[in-house]
Amino acid sequence: MVAGAIVDPMVAAVAVPFALLLVGGGMLQLRRPALSITRQQSLLSVPTRTKIAEAFAALPAGPARSLLADVVRRGQSVRRALALRQDSSGIAVTVDDLMALACASARDLASLDESLAQFDRERSRDDGDSAWNDSLAECERAHDAAVQRLLDAVTVLGQLDTQSIRGFEDVNARLGELVAEIASEVKTRVATREEMEGLLTR
Repeated sequence: MVAGAIVDPMVAAVAVPFALLLVGGGMLQLRRPALSITRQQSLLSVPTRTKIAEAFAALPAGPARSLLADVVRRGQSVRRALALRQDSSGIAVTVDDLMALACASARDLASLDESLAQFDRERSRDDGDSAWNDSLAECERAHDAAVQRLLDAVTVLGQLDTQSIRGFEDVNARLGELVAEIASEVKTRVATREEMEGLLTR
């Protein structure tokens, strides 16, 4: 293109589409191996990867999305470490379960953020109605619990990652407890969210 611009404008005109074809083809060839390598290197189960993708597609920018990203990064790091150790304890399945539940918890957190914002916008409706005040307090408690559980997941996965070479019996036990706790809270929050949404849409 440069030579054509110097020697003959017609040469430059012919060179432009050819150069664009080369650049486009080169970018496509570079991108294809990267995508295939990413798929091959993912050690998470297909259902877990699907839930993670769906959660990130649904979550807006904010605390819920950031916390879930931290959980996923830690979880992937743990899964790589377990694969390198050729671990056969079954903890990899628990890590997958935790990440899937973290997706549900993050989506709950995003919904609770929206509910709290609506409570704030409709503060004028707070006229001493006990149902309104109780629902707001429950929303705040559920929000704080969801944040704490996601932080717990980041912490436990981080501990598991750093101890993956030296053994991790205590952390493994805590991981199982955390999965049970988050699963229970996710179920409980369904009823809480429905009650709050019913109150806010009156």
